[in-house]
Amino acid sequence: MAQVVTSEEVRLALHLDPGYPDTLLSSYADEASSFLELRTGRDWSNDKPINTMAKNCAFCYIKMQHAEDSGSSYKQDYDYSFGINSMLNDLKDLISLGKVK
Repeated sequence: MAQVVTSEEVRLALHLDPGYPDTLLSSYADEASSFLELRTGRDWSNDKPINTMAKNCAFCYIKMQHAEDSGSSYKQDYDYSFGINSMLNDLKDLISLGKVK
């Protein structure tokens, strides 16, 4: 599966050092892409350019996962579930209205 966001975009979104392992960055990108496809029924990575809302939803999901994976005591600061669900609903609306093909 292609990715909605690149490993470099993930690194920049999470404000990580250039030395952060690419395998972990790629894993986050893969997980977010799979999550979006599972929840919307559409592979957004096929779009050229990739839908901005799909990218933003992926970034929010990745930030939330990274906070959970790092054992951060500030998990509540990274609870993007409301925003993620709102964007997922909007993406589903775009699909049902035929605004994306």
